[in-house]
Amino acid sequence: MTDSTLLAARLISGDEPPSAVFSYDEKIITQESLLVDAALADLIANRRDETPSGPGFVDRFRDPVGGGFHEVLEQYGVVSMAGRHRRLGSQALAYLAAITRADILGEKEAAERLRGEFDALLSRAFQARLATTYLPGLVQPIDRQRRLTDVALALIAIQGTDIDAAVTSNLSDALFAFFDDDKGVFWEVVEPTGEPDLLEGHYVTGNALALLALYRLDRAGRAFDRGNYVRRPLRYISEHHPHPLSGGYWNRSDHTGKVSIAADLALFKGKASPFPKKDIGDHGLLFGAARAWADEFPDESAPLVTTCLEQVGTYSDGSGIFQGQGNWFSTPVDPTVPLARHVMVPPRTPGGFNVGNSAYVLFGSKFAATQLIWEFFDPNGAVRAGVQPAEWGKPDEAATLTRVPYVPDLTFVATGPIDAPQMRVGDYLTWLDSTRVGPGHGLTPYTAPLSFRADNTPQNFSAVHVISDRMALGLPLDDSESTRLTGYLFASQNSDGGFGEAPGLPSELFTTYCVVLVAHVLKRWDFDVERCREFLRRCQHPHGGFGNFPGYPADSWHTNLAVLALHAIGEPTRSHEHAASYILACRNADGGYSSVPGGPSESFSTFRSVDSLIPLGFQPPQAERTVDYLRSLQSADGGFHYGHGRAVSFVGTYHAVAALYLLDAEPADASACIDWIAGHQSRDGGFSRQFDAPSDTTDEGFIAVQAVLMLEKKLNKYWASIMT
Repeated sequence: MTDSTLLAARLISGDEPPSAVFSYDEKIITQESLLVDAALADLIANRRDETPSGPGFVDRFRDPVGGGFHEVLEQYGVVSMAGRHRRLGSQALAYLAAITRADILGEKEAAERLRGEFDALLSRAFQARLATTYLPGLVQPIDRQRRLTDVALALIAIQGTDIDAAVTSNLSDALFAFFDDDKGVFWEVVEPTGEPDLLEGHYVTGNALALLALYRLDRAGRAFDRGNYVRRPLRYISEHHPHPLSGGYWNRSDHTGKVSIAADLALFKGKASPFPKKDIGDHGLLFGAARAWADEFPDESAPLVTTCLEQVGTYSDGSGIFQGQGNWFSTPVDPTVPLARHVMVPPRTPGGFNVGNSAYVLFGSKFAATQLIWEFFDPNGAVRAGVQPAEWGKPDEAATLTRVPYVPDLTFVATGPIDAPQMRVGDYLTWLDSTRVGPGHGLTPYTAPLSFRADNTPQNFSAVHVISDRMALGLPLDDSESTRLTGYLFASQNSDGGFGEAPGLPSELFTTYCVVLVAHVLKRWDFDVERCREFLRRCQHPHGGFGNFPGYPADSWHTNLAVLALHAIGEPTRSHEHAASYILACRNADGGYSSVPGGPSESFSTFRSVDSLIPLGFQPPQAERTVDYLRSLQSADGGFHYGHGRAVSFVGTYHAVAALYLLDAEPADASACIDWIAGHQSRDGGFSRQFDAPSDTTDEGFIAVQAVLMLEKKLNKYWASIMT
């Protein structure tokens, strides 16, 4: 047994069905139990050497009135309202688990009764054209679309339960109907008309399950074109889904074969976040599917198996497996900044939190399904145990750098106001003041905006922007304002010492930085500093880098935030200066830096890296090469490409300007850059990432104000370093 299987072992051997989602430190986040998790746990227990005793977890979900299984149980076994519906795939998996257990126990009558129920369920599903979701009894569909995931699970389940071969044949035909002959991959959703849902595109989950179902079909003697239906999807995922920054595979691609933001899917269907993600549960399914076909298609399978193992090793800590990773996108197809949140998820998503109209899942969470999927395909972590994590640098590498003093100076913020007349500073200050709600500040001044626009519910992320801009523009907070604001921020501290986005929400290094830096500049320390210090320390890895949660993978972005937060609370630099070794491993020959070692250079990580080395007391090596790299990114209209050959980016421009400022340099054309930034001011006074568009958030306002003050050479360099 490996460390990453400890949580899975507890889920399988517990007295109650597993809760759905846990925090990084394995406290329950979503207490409800999901049928699909219970079925997976039972299937794992069923195949172990010891004979199972008594009923399985899925028996707790039985519906004696409507038939089948409830989908969700609340604590103490009470049926959740969300569990009244019936999902074809999870019902099939539950029947497979229950029938298998009855067979092992020699309960012939129970096994035959369950087979009869499953057969009847599939008959009703065929009458409804294999619709995805039903009311109890599977008589009335409530979602008539067909989903690949459900059909594949039903086909997997039926082949393990000895039900009529004709049903298997019909399900097989239904599975092949999802195939996209043009691209060589399976669509995720097919309409009742038989046409694919182009908005849904192609998913790793569905394709992996389809490949597993086809493997069972092949072993049962069903003839089909394996080169078409197996080799091509394996190739497609390898070629179209790779994550370009941190390895692994995105969970979905669009109908054109690109990984992109799916705004229409989120806005008009409300079924998913618009943002793709890297899901380690998906990697478990893909690992199982690629391994199954490895003998017949080694060239296609071997790279997938290797990558999936590398990813689960990266996203595992001393007990379990994290959910994955996300990114902000500079354009709909350009992932950039590493993000430990899956943002804009649908309401009531397992593991989801809301701050106003913004909903997100923390990728540092540990989902029961992810633990169980990997345990199913790699029992006791036997294969994972042979994978060695990557090592970057040595703790003494920082010794090669030149030491420079890092002098805190909060005696001033800016030497004067913004001079650029094209910046409507008065309008912006009015907009900024309108974000105040109660003791805090929202990301926008708007109460109930439409589309993806954030509302004015207070967020700690926004507070650091508002405070920085007010003080930089000569409007410091009075004592009562400071007391009111910091009282709200400090109420967000949790028992682990970290801070959440708002009171009651889980700790993150990111939000801890936001609160600590406000405390630093306002000189307010009415919180448990020592516990905060310990939380930040626990986010550091032996190689020096920091992740957003203890044990979570590191990157240069979160390493920067940790270095600054530790500086702000007075942690001696010597205690964590080996973070510099991690940052050096992110440096590339062109003078730029990446978010992780081995990644491509871009302006975001270049600033984050420079702004980590300097507070740690080191001169960035070959700084002139870094300056040349950054200057080479400026476009003819004044903004900056975030990387060579990449899009011009509003946020990327701030990072380029700030990195140059810390290196005592400036863009080749500072005046054009000011004009370009000012052109992003919206009619309401706020700023947008796009030209002539509605204002975005206080983050964009912060970018504009701080960047222009740096371009006018007025911003305190220490302030530019700590308030990022």
